[in-house]
Amino acid sequence: MKGKGSPFKVREADGVVIIEAGDYLNSISGEKIEEEVDCYLKKGFRHFLINFEKTKILNSIGISFLIGIMERLRSEGATLNFSNLSKTQKEIFEITGLAKYVNIFPTEGDAILRIRKGFDSGAGN
Repeated sequence: MKGKGSPFKVREADGVVIIEAGDYLNSISGEKIEEEVDCYLKKGFRHFLINFEKTKILNSIGISFLIGIMERLRSEGATLNFSNLSKTQKEIFEITGLAKYVNIFPTEGDAILRIRKGFDSGAGN
């Protein structure tokens, strides 16, 4: 899937929908990611992971879409997880309060392992 100037990929692994965010998370890519999440929710998926490894720019509208996605997933009893955040991205999510409502993992592999275990020990923050 491609957002204008900001390609992203969606795949499944071990029951988790993995979204590899593109280099720029803005209104265009945010809207397309939201559409993908809705599609997978309708298919019955309940665990979503956004991997920010390739994301260089995250604007305020992109953050707004993430908040909307988080609210939708919470209302459906689904989880939203982030991985591979830069130090700055993690600080942004902490300042905006989004970090309180998502699970944050150092790597995609760590996230998938923890999701498969069912968050026995709480959130990954």
